[in-house]
Amino acid sequence: MKTVALRGMTGRKLRTVLTALSIVLGTAMISGTFIVRDQITHAFGSFYDDSTRGTDVALTKKTAFTADTTQAGPLSASLIDTVKRVDGVQRAEGQIGASASVVIDGKTADAKSAGVFSSLSAPFNTAIDYTAGNAPSASGQIAVNRKLAEDEGLKPGGRLQISTQAGLRDVTVSGVFDYAGKSSLNGSTLVITGFPDAQQWFDRAGETDRIDVAAATGVSPGELKQRIAAVVPSDVEVLTGAQSADDQTSTAADGINGFLTPLLLAFAGAAVFVGAFIIFNTFSITVAQRTRELAMLRTIGASRRQVLGSVLLEAVVIGVGGSLVGIAAGILFAVLLNAGFGALGLALPTASISVSAITVVLPIVVGTTIAVLAAIGPAFRATRVPPIAALREGAELPPGRFSRFTPWLAGLMGIGGLLLLVQGIFRGGATSTVLIAMAAGAMLVFIAVAMLSKYIVRPLARVIGWPVELLSNTSGRLARENSLRNPGRTAVTSAALMIGVGLVVFVGVFVNGFKDSFLGALDRSLTSDLIIQSDSNPLPSTAADTVAAVPGVAAASGLRFTQVEVGKGAAEGVNGIDPATVGQVYRFDWTGTGSDRILQTFHGNQALLEQDFAKSHDLAVGQRFTVTSVEARKTTLTVVGIYKDPVLISGFSVPNDIFDRLTSQNDLGVLLVTYEQGASADRTEAAVKDALAQFPQAKVRTNSEYKSFTEGQVNQVLTLLYVLLAMSVVISLFGIVNTLALSVFERTREIGMMRAIGMTRPQLRRVVRYEALITAVIGGLLGIGIGVLFGWMVTKGLEDQGVVFSPPYLQLAVSLVVAGLAGILAAILPARRAAGLNILDALKYE
Repeated sequence: MKTVALRGMTGRKLRTVLTALSIVLGTAMISGTFIVRDQITHAFGSFYDDSTRGTDVALTKKTAFTADTTQAGPLSASLIDTVKRVDGVQRAEGQIGASASVVIDGKTADAKSAGVFSSLSAPFNTAIDYTAGNAPSASGQIAVNRKLAEDEGLKPGGRLQISTQAGLRDVTVSGVFDYAGKSSLNGSTLVITGFPDAQQWFDRAGETDRIDVAAATGVSPGELKQRIAAVVPSDVEVLTGAQSADDQTSTAADGINGFLTPLLLAFAGAAVFVGAFIIFNTFSITVAQRTRELAMLRTIGASRRQVLGSVLLEAVVIGVGGSLVGIAAGILFAVLLNAGFGALGLALPTASISVSAITVVLPIVVGTTIAVLAAIGPAFRATRVPPIAALREGAELPPGRFSRFTPWLAGLMGIGGLLLLVQGIFRGGATSTVLIAMAAGAMLVFIAVAMLSKYIVRPLARVIGWPVELLSNTSGRLARENSLRNPGRTAVTSAALMIGVGLVVFVGVFVNGFKDSFLGALDRSLTSDLIIQSDSNPLPSTAADTVAAVPGVAAASGLRFTQVEVGKGAAEGVNGIDPATVGQVYRFDWTGTGSDRILQTFHGNQALLEQDFAKSHDLAVGQRFTVTSVEARKTTLTVVGIYKDPVLISGFSVPNDIFDRLTSQNDLGVLLVTYEQGASADRTEAAVKDALAQFPQAKVRTNSEYKSFTEGQVNQVLTLLYVLLAMSVVISLFGIVNTLALSVFERTREIGMMRAIGMTRPQLRRVVRYEALITAVIGGLLGIGIGVLFGWMVTKGLEDQGVVFSPPYLQLAVSLVVAGLAGILAAILPARRAAGLNILDALKYE
């Protein structure tokens, strides 16, 4: 039976290849995801290994909890001398790391911020190799990486500017260097400056970000770590160089992989799910077409178990083979993914491609399991072929014993899926639990609709086929009747496309509602005229005073941001605001009895809570709660007001003086500016830009410009999501190709007979194309319906956060048109195959 199964596969090469492709694309996304994850991890690992080369022990500020966007504060520079006095220390130096912008001829030389590091001496600087000039040796000198020097024509002695927290600083290039043998790190800009300059430029007077220590001969890093830990304060983290590199790698890599890997795997899961429909449909059709063949095997002695095993063996071979090809294709997917992020201005730090064990094992397990599970139903149907069917021409399998229960089972699955979605959306809970519940619910709904769709295929096909028949009477009528001939087959084929279109529509509906709610929230909340942010390195708090002094400016109020731990929960965002000015640039949407009078007495350990934060922590006005900053500073706050704004000032807000107690972070997240009454908008905006010339990283935008900018950012992300979702749609197109190709084979005699009575090849091609069009439009309509339903449910669940239900009607229409065109495209190969049949094929027995 093994030989029979394998020969059957080789005898039906096209069907085998098309079925395997449904596995290839899904497993390629899985393997590519893990390749990208490893690239990111290895890139950071290589960087931090190089940066800690020669460091036996490293000291940094201890963190109270892990935060996504907040770093612990600096150490006192006096600790450097303390460490130097420890027995076994050969050398100890402080280092400051920050971000800045390189400014050449008044323009920033990099789209993003440059990494600025204070220089270190041997043995801590072994990764730095100067190709021209030397390390900075005097104030006002910097060294730049070779790629920047080559791109901008910089040489030792050249002049440029650095935009720092203290404003623009004129500097001289002292040298050009390679880092670990490379001209740059993934195209990023690196700058080295002196330690005193770094302290002055980045608000680190008397401070250092870390201390690198080299051990004396004969002293191990572990032993030296213990000696140093015994003499430094308890809030100082003391690690060996290797531990420091691993810790920094984990923090940096997890910051990206923590959201990117689950996101990519979710899309890969959708692609594999679509592939399961293709495999199920393909095996269902081939089992039906091989009824006489399977009956003949039963006649000559094959048992039901052997027939079952032969069908499942085909599924295993297709699953393993497709997965292996998918692993290889995953490398290409990883390359394209990195290129896509780069094109969107979101270049990922990546190392060379490597393939780990999980990159190989997981796709094979997933691909093979999905193939076998999808083939189980058709395989059991194959075992019910009676031997007598070998004597019948056109014998068909009888309905299964439980087929009459299909509508009830589908209804229960659909209700269960919707309940899981409702639970995930409205009841909340841990993020991972919610996402799993929603994913399971969505899968159940898709399966339920696929099972029930065969009952609505006939009316849909009649309606959709009516204009097709008007367009081409004979070909259109035959196409419509072919779609009605086997509604179950048409339903499963269209269901695969339904999933892809449904996900695309859902994302479109959700993102469109999010954009409308975001932009609407800005219109409701902002009373400012300008919004100032930094697209690269942070905007210093002094920028607020600079702008406030500009003629024509009535108020300039900055919003600061950090993360704290509330109780023992996850990190939450807290905003620092100036009660005296925030009311002039921002309109609070108060709940309950709250009013702007609260701002007049807002001081001390008081907090204003955004409505969603208050609900998630079960807090009300008058209650108290305790927060802990990353630097382990604890503060108890009293709730004095609750407002609604999940967009701009989410989390909760405290006065700036309390914010300063929580963190040493002093940068502005956003600066809002209001004009004086009667002031010229154009002149005042120009004056603000002139005043901020010393901070070129500051981007000054009007409210309308800011909304356009934000919408553009969202559209970039949306484009990436659509590209990832396109994989599911492409897989579903292979399903249409497969189904049509098999149906052409099934109707060989019929097509030959039509050729005998005068049907031309162009007419045959039109029949197949129209059939594909009808099937694809059915899938598109079902997908649009489910996508809109999912979008409505999710936006309804987020209604209290301001998200509105706003279907993008133009996109819905485009999705339907694209689905139809994709169906016609998928019909090219089957149509050519049908047109290749001739009159003699009417004489074939099978």
